[in-house]
Amino acid sequence: LPGNSSMSYTFNQTVDLSTPGSYVITVYTSLAGDDVPSNDSASVEVVNSNCAPSMNCAVGDGLTLFQLLDIDNPSGCEGYGDFTDQMTNVEQGGTHDVTMTTGYGNQFVRIWIDFNDDYSYTIDELVLDNYEIADGAGSGTYTETTQINIPADAPLGEHTMRVKTNWNAPVPDDACTETTYGETEDYMVNVVTSLGIGEQEFANSSFKIYSVDNNNFTVKLTTDYTDLITFTVYDINGKIVVFNNIEKTNNLSYIYNLDMSYASSGVYLVKMGNSTIGYKTGRIVVK
Repeated sequence: LPGNSSMSYTFNQTVDLSTPGSYVITVYTSLAGDDVPSNDSASVEVVNSNCAPSMNCAVGDGLTLFQLLDIDNPSGCEGYGDFTDQMTNVEQGGTHDVTMTTGYGNQFVRIWIDFNDDYSYTIDELVLDNYEIADGAGSGTYTETTQINIPADAPLGEHTMRVKTNWNAPVPDDACTETTYGETEDYMVNVVTSLGIGEQEFANSSFKIYSVDNNNFTVKLTTDYTDLITFTVYDINGKIVVFNNIEKTNNLSYIYNLDMSYASSGVYLVKMGNSTIGYKTGRIVVK
């Protein structure tokens, strides 16, 4: 293209994103002798959650404020709110204050953290179990603070967190259930060994997985951290199929070229990091 010109291009290839997970779609150009290769690509992340239950919060049910450490989210009535762009560190074995505001009383709240990253919220992943805000009250503004407890053996790294409310009755066990009144909000947490450790190193980090060809992938973690980290791939049963220690390759990123051409078809979990800074996680699909 001549300087200061542009063009539009439509890609005809389709991809299957039906398996729950996080996908990074990247477009890029490749020009021999390019003087500025750093501006040759653009990416977008698409998250396919297993469920997004939307309820009626029009009369005040649900949450108008959710606060947990670095997450401070005033919001309106979404029914379902995807706030997974907001994340905070939580500590293994830690007890952390949670502040919530609702516009209607008798509001029950459950909070799950998807510790095993299977995009399903189960009873053993509850960190707050049917806490009730403003017992016996009707319409109004009610703010209460309670606490969540993170298990001492909680897996390190990033996990989705679901906050779900229900009016005048406990929140159901199935986190996908739609009740008549209430709201669902999803966030992210990063489990670390101790608050303060790993925060700076991961503050400006990015984690991307590129599908190259024939079940080959390039996994890239860009972070300020400089020490040795681990690279691990698990199958859906939690079995380790790949494990290696890796170092930074170019003072900017940890890069791992993953060959899964030998592996059985299915979904695999990829993790990069260590016990000091926590872990970045993602999923790949082997065809």
